[in-house]
Amino acid sequence: MASGIRTAAQGVEVETLRELFPASVPADPGYGGYPYDVTADGKRFLIEETTTSQSAPLTVVVNWQAKLRPN
Repeated sequence: MASGIRTAAQGVEVETLRELFPASVPADPGYGGYPYDVTADGKRFLIEETTTSQSAPLTVVVNWQAKLRPN
């Protein structure tokens, strides 16, 4: 969500909130942190989204640098 703000004689005025983009962010990610982060310039977001579809399997290769050495 985003909102414009401005200072006035009575204090801070907050304009109407507007949705920046749709996101399905879990209320409690289960690890005590936030399921999102924002870049320092505020222009990009990294969001952990919940999904109902299955994704392709992920293969993690450990010690891959050893494969680069000549025999």
